[in-house]
Amino acid sequence: MDALVDATTVDVLVDAGLRARALRPVGAAPAVPRGVDDQAGTIIVDGALFTDALPTTWRILPGFPIGIPTKKKKALRARYDARAAYAFTPHSHLDEDGYQRFKGPARAGKLRCPNCPPSMRLPHSRPSGPNADPARYR
Repeated sequence: MDALVDATTVDVLVDAGLRARALRPVGAAPAVPRGVDDQAGTIIVDGALFTDALPTTWRILPGFPIGIPTKKKKALRARYDARAAYAFTPHSHLDEDGYQRFKGPARAGKLRCPNCPPSMRLPHSRPSGPNADPARYR
């Protein structure tokens, strides 16, 4: 049976299954989805779009190994949650051309940044963008 089913057949079967449920595949996952890629003021970390103000210590986080103790899992989850404040969020659905607009983390109310004055009214417990505390990002 394995000789009859190749990667193309599997892709077609998965695609047909998604379409039958009125779902549309967003895109193929790269061979190595983890890592960092720079894109004009933004970075792509582990397949998600972040502002380049993301502290370098949060750019590459380890995965969750099988059998990780609960304490370590909670600590790692807290690091991922802290990193999420710097992520862009979708502002709209895909348009006819396949493009999508994103909202910056300050505009979405996740962090404070002087470039977005309304975000400076957020509580001081929120993280700050690069212009709010330049020494933090050196």
